[in-house]
This record gives sequence, C-alpha cells and structure tokens, in this order.
Amino acid sequence: NPEHLKSNIDLCNSSLPIDKSVVTELYRRWDELDDNWIGQM
Repeated sequence: NPEHLKSNIDLCNSSLPIDKSVVTELYRRWDELDDNWIGQM
C-alpha cells in the first residue's frame, strides 16, 4: 500500500520522541538474539 509506505517514511523522517538509550538497548537486544529470533526471516 503506497499510502502506508509514505506514512512510514514520513514517520522515520520526523523527530521521534524516543530516547537514544532506548534505541541503543533495542539494537543490543537484536544483536544478542542474532538470527535465533523466531520473527526474523
């Protein structure tokens, strides 16, 4: 859906109110799970 894609792009280009420490923790958890995450394809 092009409108949904545009909405996601607009969201990414805006300033999200997410603290940098939260994003860092998400990256850390992703790295910790490596490719054992069941939702990863």
